[in-house]
Amino acid sequence: MKPQPFAVTPDAQARALNVVGEKITVLAPNTATQGYEVFLQQGEEGSGPPPHSHDWDESFYITRGTIDIGYDDQVITATAGTFVHVPAGTVHHFR
Repeated sequence: MKPQPFAVTPDAQARALNVVGEKITVLAPNTATQGYEVFLQQGEEGSGPPPHSHDWDESFYITRGTIDIGYDDQVITATAGTFVHVPAGTVHHFR
């Protein structure tokens, strides 16, 4: 089936899930895009998952505030407007 265009307005977003203390809202599931997923992730200062990896690529675009993202034995402080890509199998974490 060919993916169809769609838009998700703030009033139509799915209910946020609580994942290790972070609010995760699924904006675009793989069933709609047939290739990737898009999430809105929000959390309190200092929150975030422990170091982990998975079998898929993960990318982050910081919309506001700052976040420390660690990968490959380095930690960067990403500010609003920063894009970070983490390939599958890379151990990473963020706060």
